[in-house]
Amino acid sequence: MQITILFIHEHLFDTALTIQKIREKGYGKNHNFSTEFRNYTGVAPKDYVQQFRVEAGKMILCDERFESLQIYEIAKALGYRVSTFSHAFKKRVNDPPDKWRKEQLKTSKGVTRILE
Repeated sequence: MQITILFIHEHLFDTALTIQKIREKGYGKNHNFSTEFRNYTGVAPKDYVQQFRVEAGKMILCDERFESLQIYEIAKALGYRVSTFSHAFKKRVNDPPDKWRKEQLKTSKGVTRILE
């Protein structure tokens, strides 16, 4: 399973990464792959990939250095189509990426001013 996890992290932002490719890389045609993966990680393979992509998106979205990037550019860099990224993000964070970003940047700028 560690080889499979490593493969996922090496290809995390590849738009061609699919559960089928992950399965084939680590287990061939093993029908129990999803169950074994869930037992090992605690989540389904699709959710595992989504979790790391959304966390990476959050880091980019709240970083002032990337404030000029559009949501579609971030989605593409993370291996998503825009609608898929927005849906995955909202599912995990409870806000769409653009709204979440505005709140985070507003908060971080306010904190910076307080600390100065």
